[in-house]
Amino acid sequence: MRSPLLLLGMLIVGLAFIYWYTCEVNCVCFGPAKTTTVASKPNYKLTLKDDGKTLINVIDGFKFGDSSNKPYLSNPTDKGCDQLVSYTKDNDAKSITVTGSYHPDEKNNSKFPTLGLARAEAVKNLLVQKGMPADRINTADRKLGSRSSFYTDTLFNGVNFKIDTKRLVSKEVEENIKAESRILRL
Repeated sequence: MRSPLLLLGMLIVGLAFIYWYTCEVNCVCFGPAKTTTVASKPNYKLTLKDDGKTLINVIDGFKFGDSSNKPYLSNPTDKGCDQLVSYTKDNDAKSITVTGSYHPDEKNNSKFPTLGLARAEAVKNLLVQKGMPADRINTADRKLGSRSSFYTDTLFNGVNFKIDTKRLVSKEVEENIKAESRILRL
């Protein structure tokens, strides 16, 4: 009598093991399959073009810690900044706009209205230290809709750059010239 009970117990344990292995380990049970989502590291490159010409193309970009306006600057990013400073020195009619990104969930402990503007200003100060005239750098901010640019509490590509054509005369002078040209036509 012991032998059949022992065989029955081994059969039940074996079936339980097969069920566990099939359903829990291989996720091939009846019903919806279990999925695990793993956050992937975002692609981050520092690329800047002007008039179709690539000025900067480095494998790394500006990174910021969550709720921080202090940029992490790697060697490739530092070299990219040097290229940008050199380009603007060689092209007097060019200026840049630095746009800092932020997510509304981040805490802003800076003196600026948004963390994005604080990040842009931090990068502006870095470029000024490298020799770029401060009056040729504009700053702006951009609110992110999701945290997809974050990975392990680090914001990748926390700033973007745009090359602008520098205004050679002030707006006031430009408006006076337009007004005078209208008068001369009459």
